[in-house]
Amino acid sequence: MNEEARNHHNEARRKVRARVETLLSGGAPKRLTPRARLEAAAYISALVTKIRAKEDGPSVTSLCAMLGERMSDSLERSSREPFRLHRWMLKAGVTEVTKDVAASYAHRAEPLRTTATYLLLVEHLAPLAGLDVLDTQSDLLTRLNIADGPRGAKTDEPEAAQKLAQKLHQHAAAMARNLDLARLFQRAEQLQIGWDPKVGADARTDLVLHDSAYFRAKEPVASRWWLEVAAPPLPSVKVARLAFGRLTGVFRLTDEDSNVQELEGEATAYWDLHVALGPAGPLTVGPLFLRSTSVDLRFLERSFCLPELQDDVYQFVSGYPSMPCIEWEARTWKVSCDAEPQYKAQPGASDVEPPSATVPNIRLEPVTPSTITAWLLSTQAPEDIDLLPMPPGTPTGWIRVESFARSVEAAIRDGRMDALYSDWVLRFTRGLDDFELEWRRDCAEGDAALRVRYQEAELKGDQA
Repeated sequence: MNEEARNHHNEARRKVRARVETLLSGGAPKRLTPRARLEAAAYISALVTKIRAKEDGPSVTSLCAMLGERMSDSLERSSREPFRLHRWMLKAGVTEVTKDVAASYAHRAEPLRTTATYLLLVEHLAPLAGLDVLDTQSDLLTRLNIADGPRGAKTDEPEAAQKLAQKLHQHAAAMARNLDLARLFQRAEQLQIGWDPKVGADARTDLVLHDSAYFRAKEPVASRWWLEVAAPPLPSVKVARLAFGRLTGVFRLTDEDSNVQELEGEATAYWDLHVALGPAGPLTVGPLFLRSTSVDLRFLERSFCLPELQDDVYQFVSGYPSMPCIEWEARTWKVSCDAEPQYKAQPGASDVEPPSATVPNIRLEPVTPSTITAWLLSTQAPEDIDLLPMPPGTPTGWIRVESFARSVEAAIRDGRMDALYSDWVLRFTRGLDDFELEWRRDCAEGDAALRVRYQEAELKGDQA
């Protein structure tokens, strides 16, 4: 290794060591995203498998005892009881996070999410596997996409992003008061009713029947995973559509009579970016970036919006969970394509894979200067769509560069955001009222049927 290469290697290790020390001392992210915790747990599972595969490899019980002894000081525990390693691993034999594995863990609390603990586990397990500790920690951080800090953002965000973040939080507080969101969230918690962001506020969904997460009015809503079709009841304004995937080639259309057409076309997958309002704590409502997905299909100068696709543009290739369909020329056509989808790298640490590789969940992130920089101030692609374009003559605010951020700030200042939130609450509340009436009626009818059954049983007993 020459001098230049050696210096580069040493500098890289220094940066990794500094990053690890920051995370061990409580730096962000303190807790991993739901997807990242599965990747971290899979990594630990693979390390344990490698250790146990050795000729004199220890049992899991022995490893737990050893870790309990060595990690107690780091974890500030007074006792030396065995470490519960199973809480930081995937089930036996699983070392890769596939779509089925992610789905099986979607609503489970374990594996746990503390970043520092995973790094400590690597520190103690890597030597047993014959690996360099720092190299192994670097590999883990790279896989979790947190090697360079949260979202790869700089520590000092632009003043404009900080000002807009402050303005969005102030606006959320005002909307919470003006629209009585505390009452709305309490009702939604009692009834466990959410909505489908891919369709709109009118599309109420029963969180219980969809086996989605449990909505709590006083719990930070971004701490849980939510299905796209059963999202929590968050007043939302869709502000932009951001292209992240494309499928270009010959599309095969088949109608109900087995007639076939083949047409050159293009499908584009979008993040539908919302600014939502939701519980951020027991007494707090805060702004969040909510992302759902939709797909546009274009051919013969026609465009079809397909928000219901679960597997973005890859669904045209796989046909999973169903073949995409369009209504065209008074017929229903199933659409398929054999081309290879192309995806952009995503700015978010939780988006290391396209949505088609994961459970179809919405993405929720609190609004911060760094998330504003990533989603509202990042360079726009030609196919990205601004849904809140500035009206002519609108004065600029803190955001002067042409961007989604500028449009969002203008919509706050001129009152458009207020009107859009108010409309969302009005439409969602109508569905909430209808559901409550139906729920009470069904429960009353069920109670009446139960009483009849009891009476019939009592009469049979008297006749015996």
